Amino acid sequence: MARSKIDELLKKAQEFEQLTQQVQPEEPLGVYYRSQPVGKDLFGHTSGLAYEKVPGIFAFEDPSQLFGTYSWIHMKKNLDNYEMIKFLGKLVDKPADSEGVVVEPKQVIQKVPLRDFAKQYAS
Repeated sequence: MARSKIDELLKKAQEFEQLTQQVQPEEPLGVYYRSQPVGKDLFGHTSGLAYEKVPGIFAFEDPSQLFGTYSWIHMKKNLDNYEMIKFLGKLVDKPADSEGVVVEPKQVIQKVPLRDFAKQYAS
């Protein structure tokens, strides 16, 4: 009889654990920035890291980080062909020696032509 009560308590504890796992909130979304060609969709593709694909896109936690990157050298030659996108996303990874972090984008907040963004940053 004592064994059946123990089994019953264990079963209830397992059910409770399953319930609490189901209602745990997701990680909060962060605000990220990405500069990319005008009109390119933020969703549905992945970025590359050397020869590997990463599970998301590269973005910056601080938009001013763009100005210290190798990518900026090429973008500043054709500012009108790029835009800065501010978006909500889920952080996936922070690879060493890369331009930014890997993010799974969730929602676009704002798009600004890169020329306007660069002027705003310089002022």
